[in-house]
Amino acid sequence: MEHRLLLPYKAIRLVSILVYPNFNNAEKDSHVQKLNLQNNDVTVLIPQIFLIMEKKPLKIAIIDNDGAIGGIYNQYFEENEQYELHGTYGSVHELLSNFGRSHPDIIICEAMLNGISGIDGLDYFYRKNKDLKVLMMSKMNDFKLIKEAFKKGASGYLIKPITKDRLFNALEALDQHGIALELDVAKKIIGSTDKKVRFTMVGDGPLLEDSIERAKTLGIDEYVDFKGYQEDVVAILSSFDLFLLTSLIEGLPNVLIEAQAMGIPVVSTDAGGASETFVQGGSGYLVKHPSVEKLSETVLEILSDEEFQKSASVVAMEHVKNHFSLQTMHAKLETILFEGLM
Repeated sequence: MEHRLLLPYKAIRLVSILVYPNFNNAEKDSHVQKLNLQNNDVTVLIPQIFLIMEKKPLKIAIIDNDGAIGGIYNQYFEENEQYELHGTYGSVHELLSNFGRSHPDIIICEAMLNGISGIDGLDYFYRKNKDLKVLMMSKMNDFKLIKEAFKKGASGYLIKPITKDRLFNALEALDQHGIALELDVAKKIIGSTDKKVRFTMVGDGPLLEDSIERAKTLGIDEYVDFKGYQEDVVAILSSFDLFLLTSLIEGLPNVLIEAQAMGIPVVSTDAGGASETFVQGGSGYLVKHPSVEKLSETVLEILSDEEFQKSASVVAMEHVKNHFSLQTMHAKLETILFEGLM
């Protein structure tokens, strides 16, 4: 038996939807579609929402033991309105000594450094600011080194040489959804089980080509299907055994609700409101301190437990119906709006 897992691409172009049953067809308008999910009529409403936000540039600090490359980094960040380079440093100690002046939002750090290594430096960085995001970089495409970096809390890992496009694509992904761990988790799972497992990544974006190349580098490209942008995501969802979300930053991830509406168990990082969307231990599992090891262990546990897969499917659909139906949403809204007037 072959198990199929869905990985939402970090720059995914899925439309966010609210899923609920028993919608009055007479109330539908041009923004409403009716779908058939596992023989249950479910209507989805696609809300048209536009937000205008003024956002200050994120402050970037770079630690690289190649002093000659500092000028190149300066060129990369010239005239960029989204990110500001607040300094390039040759060691972890040098950045720590200047931390009070730079207050970076994101650190890009060489993994192997003289003195305190970049990976060991992660502990020092997070003591300064627990909300920091740190991208490790190295010329070495070593799975053990990458695994150690993620275990220590790195937000992502880049292989040198790093072009301007690759750097800003990674920063954008980190800013919006985090550098997801999907492919490293996939490699770990493939190497840890005799079960036939396939992974599918749905969505399009600036990091898609890098992800495809990364899968080839890790030697797992024959196990990962990159579907690109898809209009009919429902048809794809219906074929999967498990949904894996590895984002580091989210709002309320509707995609977890959508997967459960199809009866698919979920595994998710503790990003944004993810924990509010499913039943811990019932319809899925939350990994609060995500790492390649912890995420892969959780997935493998579910894949080896057929009874849980069956029960989680039922719990997932019931949970969506009871907590995210139109009737429930209306009741909650009425309570918020009118409880003080009663």
